[in-house]
Amino acid sequence: VGGVRAWARVSSMVPGVGPLVQWQSYAEFARLLRLLLLQKVPLPEALQLTADGVRNASVAHTARGLAQKVEHGQSLANSMQASSQVPPSVIPLLRAGEQTGDLPASLTVVYELLEGRVLLRSRLLMIVLPPLLFLVVAVVAIALVFGLLAPMVSLVTNLS
Repeated sequence: VGGVRAWARVSSMVPGVGPLVQWQSYAEFARLLRLLLLQKVPLPEALQLTADGVRNASVAHTARGLAQKVEHGQSLANSMQASSQVPPSVIPLLRAGEQTGDLPASLTVVYELLEGRVLLRSRLLMIVLPPLLFLVVAVVAIALVFGLLAPMVSLVTNLS
């Protein structure tokens, strides 16, 4: 229902996990684009190939749009700035890479930045989720016990 791209966008909106999915996807995007640029593939073609290589359908769609904009003469950073899906902290790094002429190096920094964020967020989730899940299970168990015992209590009170 809705297609792969719609589900990818929905998964990126889930609180707590959504940014993790988005950052991981754009880290993969930066890594693949960097590898292609190091092999001297022209930027529009590299963006198209990156779109074919990323697992997240929403990021792939964004990469194809970026390829079209770059092919028409727009810079990569300006093209990304127009997209609401791209993490905003990535854009100044790419702009600096375009200005210095070393886009692969700035893509390395983008990859490391986003992977660092993914690592920190996943560690935070590993710390926070177990106690929260314990509380949810405890509340459900207590509600279940009260739900099962409530008819017996009312039956005993009506009998006496």
